[in-house]
Amino acid sequence: MTILENLFDIISTAKLDAKFFLENEYKFINIKFGEDISANRLYLSDNLNCIVDLMKNGYKGKIDLIYLDPPFFTNLNFKNTIKIKYDDEEIYIKRKDFTDKYDGGLAEYIYNIALRLVLIKELMSDKGSIYIHVDSRVNHYIRFILDEVFGERNFVNEIIWAYKSGGASKRRFARKHDNIYFYSKTNNYIFNQMNEKSYNRGLKPYKFKNIMEYQDELGWYTIVKSRDVWMIDMVGRTSSERVKYSTQKPLELLKKIILASSNENSLIADFYLGSGSTAVAADILKRRWIGCDQNPISIITLDKRLNNGLFQLYIEEKYLKEPNRFIIELKKINKQLDIFIKDYLDPIKELAESPSLFVEQIYICKKYFYEFKILSKIDKSTIKNNKFEINISDSFNSQLYAVIVDVMGNVDYHKLI
Repeated sequence: MTILENLFDIISTAKLDAKFFLENEYKFINIKFGEDISANRLYLSDNLNCIVDLMKNGYKGKIDLIYLDPPFFTNLNFKNTIKIKYDDEEIYIKRKDFTDKYDGGLAEYIYNIALRLVLIKELMSDKGSIYIHVDSRVNHYIRFILDEVFGERNFVNEIIWAYKSGGASKRRFARKHDNIYFYSKTNNYIFNQMNEKSYNRGLKPYKFKNIMEYQDELGWYTIVKSRDVWMIDMVGRTSSERVKYSTQKPLELLKKIILASSNENSLIADFYLGSGSTAVAADILKRRWIGCDQNPISIITLDKRLNNGLFQLYIEEKYLKEPNRFIIELKKINKQLDIFIKDYLDPIKELAESPSLFVEQIYICKKYFYEFKILSKIDKSTIKNNKFEINISDSFNSQLYAVIVDVMGNVDYHKLI
């Protein structure tokens, strides 16, 4: 049987399985970023486990807008090149951002998406919408899944995001657009009408009665209601927005979606967070947000982009059960604690004497009962000669921890005091 013949059965199985996943229990370590903690929640977790945790913690029917940018079934590993400077040398290593490969092929991919969408629907408010971002490889399958989960009557738009980028085949027209499907949960969804410029033919004035016309450096135009083809630039190599995270989406794209389908103080969510553009755009537009990714580099990237933003981080406990990759040594002198990074598991030969070069970010935390609070962040640029120090007060004489993330995205968890 072909995948099309099996499609309905795969989705039906996902619907039946969804209720069993709700019986699972997942443990998370909670770390507070900031004193005045808002409703923003960030998960370092498999998004399925995150969704279940939200449903069990009062978020059912609470989310007004969900944006999803899942893998596109490319059968690729997405990697980034990391540059490490050592003396006068530059050493390059490959870091895997995420995997888009499936042992069960397309059937497994469809099942995974369907299962998540069935559960996500329960998190959406009655005025909620979902935008799911795909491309020509799987858009027809995703559309079918969305019709089955949300109902054909709740289809609102297919948005074409068109962009410029390098690369084209000699055997076909250049593929320079993605598809974004916009569905609602009910007919009572939030939608804030937006306007855009529509340039006149020939860029000359029409001079029609009762129609306002305007002129800019390109020519004459009128104002019309926004259409479903969006010309928005990608995040290019020279863009100031670029954070060197695979498949980064532009803030302009996310802002447009958020402004259209949420109101100020609405709660929005992105369960394939990646570079964090959804949360950054939400923060700028004064929306509350929930984000999830299973790559620690995604979490660090968002933290840096928010520039001391307020949120609570929920780390799935399994991430803190892996063996530590760094060996550290402590030396306490009065109110100062010196921390020496002595070794790193599996170093590159040339960097064996400089294990601190493998540090991406360090968080110093104080444990309060079942949660942690960030006291300080140690950027890798401040570590000198494999050493950094922190000042400690009498109130920090116990339960002090360092969470160290390396350049490859592994997480260490070290008790300091």
